[in-house]
Amino acid sequence: MVVHSRKEEPDTYFAEITPTRVTQSCCSDDDSNQVLDKNLKTAIGAGGNSPWVKLEFEREHRIHKVVFYLRFFADWFNPNGSCMRDEDTWRNCVDKTDNVYVSVYKADVQQKSCGTLQLTYGLEQSDQIYTLVCNTKGDVLILSKTSGTLLIWEIVVIGTVIQVEKSEINPTKTTQSNTKGNDEDCCGAAHVADKDLSTRAATLTDSNGEAWLKLEFDKSYVIEKIDIYYMFYTNWFFNLDITDFRQWIDGRNNVDVSVYQREVKQKSCGTLQLTDALKQSDQIYTFICNTEGDSVKLSKLEDRIVVYEVVVLALLEPYSEVAEITPTRVTLKEDNCCTNSDPYNAIDKQLNSRAASGGKSPWLKLEFDKGDVLLLSKTSGLLKIWEIVVIGTDLPQQKNELIPTNLSKKESEQGIKYKAYNAMDKDMTTKMVTYVEHGAAWFKVEFGEVEFIHEVIIFTRFYTDWYSPGSRCAKTIENFKSCMDDRNDVDVSVYQGDVQQKSCRTLQLTYGLERTDQIYTLFCNTEGDSVKLSKTTGTLIEVFEIVVTGKVLRLGGTEIIPTKVTKSKASRNDAEDEEFCGAENAVDKYLDTRASSVRDTHGEVWLRLEFDKIYMINKIIIYYAFFTNWFSSITLEEYKARIDNRNNVDVSVYQGEVKQKSCGTLQLTYALEQSDQIYPFICITEGDSVKLSKLEDRIVVYEVVVLALQGNNIQHY
Repeated sequence: MVVHSRKEEPDTYFAEITPTRVTQSCCSDDDSNQVLDKNLKTAIGAGGNSPWVKLEFEREHRIHKVVFYLRFFADWFNPNGSCMRDEDTWRNCVDKTDNVYVSVYKADVQQKSCGTLQLTYGLEQSDQIYTLVCNTKGDVLILSKTSGTLLIWEIVVIGTVIQVEKSEINPTKTTQSNTKGNDEDCCGAAHVADKDLSTRAATLTDSNGEAWLKLEFDKSYVIEKIDIYYMFYTNWFFNLDITDFRQWIDGRNNVDVSVYQREVKQKSCGTLQLTDALKQSDQIYTFICNTEGDSVKLSKLEDRIVVYEVVVLALLEPYSEVAEITPTRVTLKEDNCCTNSDPYNAIDKQLNSRAASGGKSPWLKLEFDKGDVLLLSKTSGLLKIWEIVVIGTDLPQQKNELIPTNLSKKESEQGIKYKAYNAMDKDMTTKMVTYVEHGAAWFKVEFGEVEFIHEVIIFTRFYTDWYSPGSRCAKTIENFKSCMDDRNDVDVSVYQGDVQQKSCRTLQLTYGLERTDQIYTLFCNTEGDSVKLSKTTGTLIEVFEIVVTGKVLRLGGTEIIPTKVTKSKASRNDAEDEEFCGAENAVDKYLDTRASSVRDTHGEVWLRLEFDKIYMINKIIIYYAFFTNWFSSITLEEYKARIDNRNNVDVSVYQGEVKQKSCGTLQLTYALEQSDQIYPFICITEGDSVKLSKLEDRIVVYEVVVLALQGNNIQHY
């Protein structure tokens, strides 16, 4: 999908959504939250005449699918268990826990049935993951049966997480209990929304012994969070030492922050507990509410409330949501058998027509307006499709902070104490400074590989943070403005190697007299491996903190099949070695077989996968069997000892006999849970073979999958 550069568009993506509350019918002492604990050793059993389990979410989501994980037969191994006497008894137990109805509700109204959970007998691991597709909106998921026991080990709910647009909402009215000294100019309630940190609201208790401050809005909103700003210690600089200041702060603590609907409290978002305010970053207090209301109230039952600024953020309508997406073009492979078949029959919403393709490797292709393609194919026979519906969303890319591999700057004697890494240490009390000498100054953030760089965010300290009697810039506001002008006109660009890809804009600093002025966001939306700040005039570049966000391009790839798989030496001497432990077992797509190798005459243990040509090898995934697969032959302690001996395996990409890159070292866990046993290694390097090697004991692997970038994906690198 494309990357959207408009700031107001939210991110929308599928992800696990976690319930805020899980309840069940009688009559079990099991903790209901065990269905969310990511532990297949725990389960809940709901009973009663019509057992049920209810999962409630904090707000409405589009619930895409519900995934159930159940333990399989070998995991239940317990000679004393009533279900474990023999396989028939086990099957009978499974039948009793079958037929679970799964539905999405909004409040108490059923929106859609997602289907009925029909269990297999779990004799193989892969049988025991069950997915039900819902694709409907709701805030409650209910699992129910008409009789028997409702037994659930683990449930994961996948939904559309919509980071909806957030906007500050301004109060239409601000009131408080008892303005200090009845002086509205000094301490009036309106000061909490005047965007001026040099003013404050201060209120004492009313006749009922309560101190309160209220912000009322024009209508009801979903209030996402409340930010309370407080002046920090240097702002207060007068004849008050830190000890007295701390006592003064303590008297303003313990303020309840709540959302109301008219006069009814909807939710307490938390209690305001002030810090000692010795750092600027200490003095922004954020309260997450995520509840609907038409006012915000701060209250306490003693002393007074003093605050400087209150900002309320509310959620607006979402930008995009899951829906049917229609292809712009549909084509199929034509063959003598199906020359009159219309490919658009597959999307005509008519089940009395069909699209058909035949011959060798038939296919049907759906192309979408963003350049994405969905391909249906077979290796032989006929491909017949009566109707296909594609559900998706036009998503902005998820963006995350990108972590650099190197920070550098133009060094000079003047700037030697201001290190490059100060710009990314998450500390606003430090800074990076580079001086203009010989007509240039620069600072560079390097990532090592090409990324999609979405935005560059630069944080600069504002005026009151500069309080230093010995600093020329801090003596007067005019001096400060002059200093800021000298730090201006910084070009911020994305580079690939030494080639500029795009200038994201020129950094133009404001005078920082308000906190909100001092966060600068520059949108880039281009690919590159570094961000460079540079200027040719003025005196210096100064950065207190910089954050680069974007999308890591190193994802995906196509599996490539090796033409040859070899190993150092057979791990047993008999003729059966190739069947039980042969190198080819590492690529046979079967986890019941393994490749095993011991040291060769040079003392090295290795397993090698060779390919037909050089590929850009993106990722290597190694699969390992987990403990229950071994259960019949060895104890847990013996198993752990064997695992320890199979560790420390180097995983590398080669070109011919030359190592191009080590992608990492295989460190096995003890695999007591299924999810432990998939080991991915990111490589992003060219080569024609993959080699696993170590200098002692042996290598044992069950399956190796190699992904490479091909076709259009190569251009990212």
